[in-house]
Amino acid sequence: MVSLGCPKNTVDGEVLLGDLFRSGFEITDAQDEADAIVINTCGFVEDAKDESIETIIEAARMKEDGRVKKVVVTGCLAQRYSEELAEQLPEADLVVGFEKYGGLSASLRQILDAPPDVDMDEYQQRSRVQVGDATVAFRPEWDRHRLTPRHTAYLRLEEMG
Repeated sequence: MVSLGCPKNTVDGEVLLGDLFRSGFEITDAQDEADAIVINTCGFVEDAKDESIETIIEAARMKEDGRVKKVVVTGCLAQRYSEELAEQLPEADLVVGFEKYGGLSASLRQILDAPPDVDMDEYQQRSRVQVGDATVAFRPEWDRHRLTPRHTAYLRLEEMG
């Protein structure tokens, strides 16, 4: 996972990784060893948007070179600009907003298990964008896979609600 932006994004990323690990995925820091790269984007200030888009493009290059199989975009940019991302960056295999984080492991498993030469019908093409309500409360965090050093951790004090 590449986690960009604020500490809230770091916590969201840690919870996503915990969910993926619990679902049987192996988590690695070595991008060249990964089947998929999850890019947890930031989209609130212009510099953060630019950094997120550059990171997605770099992951798309890795996919094109055969170093990774799939590119997944999550986070604020995915939530706010999902349709634009899907249209302008077709290399992104999944664009997942906050409310749909709980289904990420199943969606990722589905696209990783699909034959590489299969044609996506219209339904499958639309289902690669999974975005819902931005104000959904986050799930419990007991399965976090920490991105921070062992001696530090961000704590979520309050969710919108």
